[in-house]
Amino acid sequence: MQLTINLPEKLTEKVYSKWGDLSQKIIDKLILEAFLEGLINFDEFKEMLDLNNDVDLKAFLETNIPLHNSGLLNLAGSCADIDFTTDNLAISDQIDNDLISAVNEQ
Repeated sequence: MQLTINLPEKLTEKVYSKWGDLSQKIIDKLILEAFLEGLINFDEFKEMLDLNNDVDLKAFLETNIPLHNSGLLNLAGSCADIDFTTDNLAISDQIDNDLISAVNEQ
């Protein structure tokens, strides 16, 4: 499907200077939103974004999903097809620690 939208000129200038290829940015955000809302599963998410390995997946998640001091915000709720052992934040202690360690390594 092809879609055309009209953006205010000031917005166009600002987003292009920060993001460059706006069409790819919009597609990435749309795929992420479809995944977070459960319209596509985790495998479809990775396939549509061409995320072939954990390094690419981690980079995409770090760029597009907010982090806080307890790790990724409720990723388990968005991945119904993955069996997560959860704590009260919907993230297992081990996964939470692994995610924090991975982010802190950079």
